[in-house]
Amino acid sequence: AHPPGVDAGWADRFGIRTHAAVPTDFVVRNNRLENVSTGLGFWSAEAGTTNIAHDNVFVNGGTVLADDEWRGTTFTRNDATGFLSSFRGVNDPSANYRCNWWGSEAGPVMPPHVAPETYTPWATQPVAGNDSPCNPTP
Repeated sequence: AHPPGVDAGWADRFGIRTHAAVPTDFVVRNNRLENVSTGLGFWSAEAGTTNIAHDNVFVNGGTVLADDEWRGTTFTRNDATGFLSSFRGVNDPSANYRCNWWGSEAGPVMPPHVAPETYTPWATQPVAGNDSPCNPTP
């Protein structure tokens, strides 16, 4: 059996999870997260909280990003390979999930409720921690 709160088959439920009871600026950068149910989870009950993630590498898991916010999350220049889903969460039109490498030139593995303008364009090569261009998809 696995510890309570840990999804079966993953080393941990969250690689990184944020939560704030007061307005907070979260910046998550330069991490490598492997074999997790959810790579990064942003949660906050407070208006004024900002969520920014860049230059992280996510390898193998369930979902790369769980963004349960209406706060304009910025998730850019990250690399993710071997995940069942790219992200889940609200359909926030101010969120920016653009210019990430999803392990394939075909782009993210998408749930149907996320608007394409939220994640388009995506990178066509790894971009975390380097100067590679995003290479927008036409």
